Amino acid sequence: MNHQFSHLLDASAYDTDGLCGGLLIRVHKHAELATAGALRAQRDWKELIGPLTSNFCGSLAPISLTAVAAPGCRPERLEIVSYVIELGFLCDDLMDNAQDTASRLAMHVTTLMDEMKNGVESGLAILDGPAAAAAGSFSSSTISPEQRRLAINFVQGLMAVDVPASMALFGRMMRHIPDITNNHTRTEFGDLDEYLEFRVINFATRLIIAALIFGMGLTISAEEEEICLELSRPAWQAAILVNDIQSWEVEYSVALEQKVPLTNAIWVLMKQHSLSLDEAKELCREKSKTLVAEYMSILGVASGRDDLSKDARALLESLQYMITGNVVWGFQSPRYDPRVERALPNEFAPQKVTNGEENDVNGVNDHHKDVETLPADCGTDTVEVGNGIISLDVPQLDTQVVDAPCQYLDSLPSKGVRDRAVDALNVWFDVSPEDIVVIKRVISLVHGGSLMLDDIQDGSKLRRGKPSTHEVFGEAQTFNSAGHRLVQAFYEIRQLGKEMQHLVVGQSYDLSWTCNMECPTEEEYLSMVDGKTASLFRMLARLMDAKSHAPSKPDLTSLTQLMTLLGRYFQIRDDYMNLTSADKGFCEDLDEGKYSLPLIHALNQKTKDITYKEHTTNGKATNRNSGTAAAGCKEGTEKRKALLILRNILTRRRLDGKMSLEQKHLVLEQLRESGSMEYTLAALRKLFGEIQERARQLGTRRNEPLEALMSLLKVSSVV
Repeated sequence: MNHQFSHLLDASAYDTDGLCGGLLIRVHKHAELATAGALRAQRDWKELIGPLTSNFCGSLAPISLTAVAAPGCRPERLEIVSYVIELGFLCDDLMDNAQDTASRLAMHVTTLMDEMKNGVESGLAILDGPAAAAAGSFSSSTISPEQRRLAINFVQGLMAVDVPASMALFGRMMRHIPDITNNHTRTEFGDLDEYLEFRVINFATRLIIAALIFGMGLTISAEEEEICLELSRPAWQAAILVNDIQSWEVEYSVALEQKVPLTNAIWVLMKQHSLSLDEAKELCREKSKTLVAEYMSILGVASGRDDLSKDARALLESLQYMITGNVVWGFQSPRYDPRVERALPNEFAPQKVTNGEENDVNGVNDHHKDVETLPADCGTDTVEVGNGIISLDVPQLDTQVVDAPCQYLDSLPSKGVRDRAVDALNVWFDVSPEDIVVIKRVISLVHGGSLMLDDIQDGSKLRRGKPSTHEVFGEAQTFNSAGHRLVQAFYEIRQLGKEMQHLVVGQSYDLSWTCNMECPTEEEYLSMVDGKTASLFRMLARLMDAKSHAPSKPDLTSLTQLMTLLGRYFQIRDDYMNLTSADKGFCEDLDEGKYSLPLIHALNQKTKDITYKEHTTNGKATNRNSGTAAAGCKEGTEKRKALLILRNILTRRRLDGKMSLEQKHLVLEQLRESGSMEYTLAALRKLFGEIQERARQLGTRRNEPLEALMSLLKVSSVV
């Protein structure tokens, strides 16, 4: 899924009560548009329907619900989607207070939308012809002019963005609005499962899915929509339980005050099992976490389903952010906690995102006309400013602050592999001592900057057995310092270009596989390593070749191939040592969800072997009724069990954010039983031999520094 419209939030900065299950939290980059859409819905409601219900709190809080629950919306559609969501809150409150009025309103809005849809299908303007006639055909006893105007505003906003997508949304809404209005008053349930089934409908699940499809610009058939609903059922049930936990105090108070039935999972559990309030709440929490884990497992399987379109898979993936967004928003919403101060979201600063036309916001003109601005000359005649404000003679800030994270990283223990590689190559290149200093500094700057960014992106707590730089200086300052290092490197040498691009592209795939729980093939993994790790080794070779004064030096193509193999050896060795040594933190790669060579080998081997073992033995086809075939089938079953163990542990790691010691030992057991640790060691031995052979072919004399470096990196046995 493309995350171009959103960025990650720091989960530690928000109260989640552990209900996010380790999932990431994202927020839309244009969150202010979600706020504008909600405010516009409230304004239209007050002007055209009537005052808001007492103490109304919709989707707005210190952070907008739509911005965190639908971070994949296209920017030009975000405001109208938020408008739709806010109308849902307004109608929900109205139904809670006057059910008959709400039902009539929902019915008439649907009818009006149907007439307008027919008019648009006939090729006429939204408010002309049959559409306008339809709008005027309702008597005052059926739908008021004000209610008609609200529906028109709503339809007009949608149509201005995308007519075909709006038509599809209309169709979905007309099908599903009756499901909500006809199932709003039920209060008695046999058990929690029955309650959750009811709430999946009552929660406006289908309408939210319809809004997401529209907002993300997806094309999904009715059949796929049904499949997505069924697959995502655990996600919606988890969100419902979270909603019930967060809204309990408010709902319970209202039920007591107004003497009305209480519709809440906590109440269902208290009555069904004679539980205390705390016991019922805890049971809801645990059930929610289990449902989140179940959904992530389903999502992992669905991502590989060929019968689902790309858009259907994108919709399913987006719902994990609906889960986390619902949690984050609910815990700071005055709708559920009256103690929270009523205020606009922190990000509110209305701005225009155009859809191809000037003065157009999300396809609807002048939505922000009510936003007040200060006069351009405000205060300029009454405040005196000294001449210091225009003086250019001010002291320059030193680099002490920006250098501090870099100096901390450089102080951590290191084997100095890249410096040793430079010394080894200089046996052949004869680069001057002055240039060697510059080359080593450039490589150190680039490598250090990439490590600082890598640790943030991977969520690594340790680097070389010590706290990672961002754990000491914070992510923002570490990002800034990493950028400073790279700027310094470019200043030292202007043309690092190609290998830097390889490094960044390689890292992007490493991050993508971890984020999306996609196991790469061994070939894809090697290609990633050739970019992410080997690029720095190739870079230093190219730099030294450019500065060489040797009368006879190695062929650059052969040398860069040698450096690529050295980079592979270094990364695979790091993968192996991470699983067998406590120097960096025991199995830290497993905590981070990295796909290292042993894990890739185990997952891919088991996947291939499951089918193969059921049909062949010793490489030859067998009769499926024979004893040999039965043995092969049994072995295939064992492989399947092992594969499920690995996949489920990886899913749990995604949810929990790390692996327990017991889980790590179980993964290592599976890696050993599958022969993946031995395979990795054999790969290291083969690379080691190939590097030695190519080094001998490159030089006319023995390269003792390179031999010493390889001896330092040599791995001899499985731990």
